[in-house]
Amino acid sequence: MKTGDRIYYTGDMANLESFGHIVKMHPAHVYGPESCDIQLEDPARLLRRVWLMSFDPGPGRRFWLADEWNAEREAHIQSAREQADRPERMCVMSDICVILRRARLHSAGPDGDEVTARVSGETVDFDSAPTVEIDMGSTEHPPQAWWEIPLPPCPDCGGEIIWAEAGHAPGTRECTRCKSLFQCETQTQSKHNETPHKYNYCCDNGHRWEYTDAEDLAADHKCPTCGEYWV
Repeated sequence: MKTGDRIYYTGDMANLESFGHIVKMHPAHVYGPESCDIQLEDPARLLRRVWLMSFDPGPGRRFWLADEWNAEREAHIQSAREQADRPERMCVMSDICVILRRARLHSAGPDGDEVTARVSGETVDFDSAPTVEIDMGSTEHPPQAWWEIPLPPCPDCGGEIIWAEAGHAPGTRECTRCKSLFQCETQTQSKHNETPHKYNYCCDNGHRWEYTDAEDLAADHKCPTCGEYWV
């Protein structure tokens, strides 16, 4: 290393990162090893007596020769691109299933909250009403919004079911023939690839490792080498 060499300072929690260059070299002496003064560019400031061993590769490294830093950065970018191109990158896919159930109607009664249902135009206790749970399909085949999935015939009379959210809870549907009320509810289903994707992690001390989501959760989001949390 010599005067004029361009460097990169990674910064830390209290100092911004910046490029710069070496403005003065200091030989080793009884009070310390060989060091240098570095003029940083943005923000402009002078770092005095930075030990040259601070440029050695290792955990927590803060100072780089600019060419080494740029090469390391390009390697990380290329690695990220390669991982993004892998088909297993999207390891979790979700589709929404829509279930038609009998609507629960809440009202205040002498004994507190009362839950009722409207069956064939009559209001009955919800627990005594015939159970309705119709799987209307999912948003995956064909791709569509959940509210675009066709409504089934009324399970009470076979009539047509239509939207009836005015004056009712969102998702309420009503039979045009018998006036029974129903509720459209959505459920998210997840499907996992056989090979879970591994992600790259790094801690404050510079250690790097690869974990799946499950492995990271089991490790409490900590570095397997030093126990620090990843960043």
